[in-house]
Amino acid sequence: MTRRLAPPRPITNLRRALCRTLAAVGFATACSAATPAGPGDSARATAPPRLATLADRAQLRLGAAVHDTEVEAFAAKAGRDFNSMTPANALKWGSLLVGGKLGSYDFRQADALVNLALAKPVRLRGHTLVWGRYAGHGHPADLEATVQAAPDPRRELERLMAEHIGAVVGHYRGRITQWDAVNEPLDLQKPEWDDNVFYRTLGPEFVGIAFQIAHTVDPSLELVLNEQLSLYDDEHAEKFFGIIQHLHDTGAPIHGVGLQSHLLSTVPSIASLKRFMRRIAELGLFIEITELDARISLFGDAPDPAAAQGRFFRDVAAACLEEPACRGITVWGISDRYSWLDTFPPFDASRPNAPLLFDHDMRRKPAYQGFVDALAQAPAGRLTAAQ
Repeated sequence: MTRRLAPPRPITNLRRALCRTLAAVGFATACSAATPAGPGDSARATAPPRLATLADRAQLRLGAAVHDTEVEAFAAKAGRDFNSMTPANALKWGSLLVGGKLGSYDFRQADALVNLALAKPVRLRGHTLVWGRYAGHGHPADLEATVQAAPDPRRELERLMAEHIGAVVGHYRGRITQWDAVNEPLDLQKPEWDDNVFYRTLGPEFVGIAFQIAHTVDPSLELVLNEQLSLYDDEHAEKFFGIIQHLHDTGAPIHGVGLQSHLLSTVPSIASLKRFMRRIAELGLFIEITELDARISLFGDAPDPAAAQGRFFRDVAAACLEEPACRGITVWGISDRYSWLDTFPPFDASRPNAPLLFDHDMRRKPAYQGFVDALAQAPAGRLTAAQ
């Protein structure tokens, strides 16, 4: 006679359900020895925990910049792998204008991204109010000609800045609470001011003017100075820190500093990043790593470049988590398929640059696991500046 096995006891099913819940937030090993495995349990136990869950636990804003090609991908991952979002291009001055020229605004594309983020919900970063590069995109295509044709170019530019900042900040009042007030005031290659219409017309004061206008429009905003540095211990970094120091010492309404962290031609030392963040924190300002990506070719000397890239992502995240003033990390895109580096000279010549957390087919990379490893070590309730 064949003996029938009794069905699993309810307590066993309950324990399995509990362990699956724990696994989702990074505690898979807590039950692995004590709970009998069921069909599919092995795959679930080895799956990485959700990044957003770990980031929430560490009180860290972990975000992605969203281009128009990645809206669906972000919609699927918001709240799972990301708890923050930056519209990559849609909020830039020229991008908001009909035809990229001074005149009418068209907020439809930007509104769609903002509404997507708020529906999840995730935190939003505004990028950017004032940027001197790429006429027709970063700023109006006819801005310089209009300013130079005015009887008083300085006064005209200040007026146009005030109109623009007032229109955009007013449109998103209460929805976007942190803005990059000024983006990339320095030349990308030299430790000098970027030679753009704002600097040529207003001098270095254009940065403080932009911050003051935005603060006047909405005093509740967190205002950030955002810059790309290749290293954190060279003349370029010192020039940037001098601007931060000047804004702080003169009472400008600056609240935070954005370190873009595009790894384009060199890999900075983590020790230098930590020291630079500490100097900013000592001024009472918060820090966010705002545009992180890392070209895989920079790790080409390693036996396994993808693993080396993953270790770098881990170390950047760990450095941020060690610094109480570091509140967030944003990667500049979601998957390698749509990285800006693959279409932007001279980096397009070395594609695929593979600089992000997910590969061409949206599979998790060692870079993703690097973030998991760093966040899993962060103490729960990590003390940070006010979120």
